[in-house]
Amino acid sequence: MEILVFATLFFTYAFFFHAGGHNAAARYDSIRSFLEHGTLCVDRYCYNSADLIKVDEHYYSSKAPGTFWLGLPPFFIASKLLYFLPEGLRYQWVCYLTNVFSNGLFSALMGMLIFRLVSEEGATPLQSLIVVVALGLGTMLLPNASLFFGHNLTAAFLFGGFYLLHYGRKLPGNVPMNRRSAFLAGYLAGFAVSIEYPGVMGAVLLLIYGFWCRRWNSASLMLLMLGVLGGVMPALVYNSLAVHKFFYITYSAYAQDPQAAFHAHSQGVLGIRLPIFDFSYWPVFLNNLKAISIGPLRGLLYLNPVLILAVAGLFLFRFSVASDRLPEHLLSLAIAIVYLVFNASYGDSIVYWGGGFSFGPRHLTPILPFLALPLLNALQNPILRLVFWPLLALSLFFCWMAVSIDPLTPYSPAYPIQEYYIPKLLCQAFSMDVAGVFSNTLVTRDSVAFNLGKILGLRGWMEFLPLLLLWGVSLCLFFRFIGKPLSNPVDADKDAVVG
Repeated sequence: MEILVFATLFFTYAFFFHAGGHNAAARYDSIRSFLEHGTLCVDRYCYNSADLIKVDEHYYSSKAPGTFWLGLPPFFIASKLLYFLPEGLRYQWVCYLTNVFSNGLFSALMGMLIFRLVSEEGATPLQSLIVVVALGLGTMLLPNASLFFGHNLTAAFLFGGFYLLHYGRKLPGNVPMNRRSAFLAGYLAGFAVSIEYPGVMGAVLLLIYGFWCRRWNSASLMLLMLGVLGGVMPALVYNSLAVHKFFYITYSAYAQDPQAAFHAHSQGVLGIRLPIFDFSYWPVFLNNLKAISIGPLRGLLYLNPVLILAVAGLFLFRFSVASDRLPEHLLSLAIAIVYLVFNASYGDSIVYWGGGFSFGPRHLTPILPFLALPLLNALQNPILRLVFWPLLALSLFFCWMAVSIDPLTPYSPAYPIQEYYIPKLLCQAFSMDVAGVFSNTLVTRDSVAFNLGKILGLRGWMEFLPLLLLWGVSLCLFFRFIGKPLSNPVDADKDAVVG
């Protein structure tokens, strides 16, 4: 069932592709420049992105370098395999495959880990599937999977580290955590920082959780910390190669130049102004908090309404079936609060706190997988279960519209669901973006963005027929696995006697 969950999510994420605008282009630029020209400066490709910094008269991607390292292998392999295509079309497909086998791949693996975690915490297979569907397809994880951004990847690596630490916590007190698992947990947490700098907040909270929940022997603890260092090392190597500084945060280039495009980074700490230190910022902070939580333009709960139940589930841990879930729920609550405060403290414009063109507040993406157990609590509560299904259906509908039409929600209109997405849905304007990364060569009859149904020549609603068929087959197989006995009844009786 776990393999089936992974395969279904992976194909669903691979079904859609959007070039990603300035954000993704800056990431693709550094990969292509390195592979084809042996340099990390992107002077040759400055035409396609504003998300660049200028250092010593050369331009570089302003993004953290984790996506650079993850995107290198698929970009290299795809560009070699598709050498026979015309250059413009070749790079459209190379960008697509790079995203699929980095962002899409790890997003699907995260969904599989969510399924495993909630199953281990007492959920039935069907409940585990519902939680995965709610988070993987009913939140901004779905539209983000079609864009070469770092937010899903950060969430996936943090959650992978959490899963290993959680598994170690369940071991008996006198059993040391497997050394390989300790190193890998640290590496995943550290690499999340390399993917997106704010991942450091999640990594620190994971380490606190790990130290609190079990007694470590010296070897495992040392390997955990070495893993963290190993995860951060790719960012340090990138800095050394690019700007010849081991410790460097790219956004500091904006802070040093008040005339730069993103001048808000010169205020506070790289654009972060905590109101407890800057009292004049309180009105802006509260307005930002409202906008990223319940606002119609970028509100997490407005655009992903099923998460309203996850919020309720955060406060149900005392009534949960498993009384030992308290550390996990406190971690979920801490991650939610820390990232909300961080996001609301980031700038005074939708360009910053709203993530620019984005479906929902993409800076809050690392919270989402950690809402799995709170969402399970809500699903297992008989009262909350009554409203679970309509909210889930609404979330699935909103996120499907976003990924099918345009996951880069513009700054206006103020009510994008009602005034932007639904009109386009009624016109069947699916995947219509004509802007690519390195060229505007059309991939389909009328667009650069696409879904695989459109690639097959299907039109309108029929474009989603392959995806619906996949989901239908997956559901049939899933329910067949549920009904399949785990072992032969005779053998089970023998095992019981031996036991």
